[in-house]
Amino acid sequence: MVSWTDSLKKAHAAATIDVMLSLGHFTDGGLKTKHWTAIVQKFNEATEGEREPAAPWDKAPLQSALAQRKKEYKTYEFLQKQSGFGFDVDSMLVTAPDDCWERLIEAHPMKNYGQ
Repeated sequence: MVSWTDSLKKAHAAATIDVMLSLGHFTDGGLKTKHWTAIVQKFNEATEGEREPAAPWDKAPLQSALAQRKKEYKTYEFLQKQSGFGFDVDSMLVTAPDDCWERLIEAHPMKNYGQ
């Protein structure tokens, strides 16, 4: 099981952004094999000694993490468009009064915003 610490998340983001900016040529938001090879290499170099499990990671957990970040960002974008919602930079959490959350959860029960 992969354990994503804040340090690993930052290393993953840095490796992904660096490769996307340096190699370019990705299509429809997707990365090619050469991108993933470079991301894996940069990530493993940057996180040697702090990964759990300690062995070098392959692209699967990195792809999964990127997909999760994209999903979280889409949720963030949606919430920011809702009346009464904001963002606390210190806690890195979306904020809103309880009544705003209640209306949102009632309007979108399948989205699991209440969890």
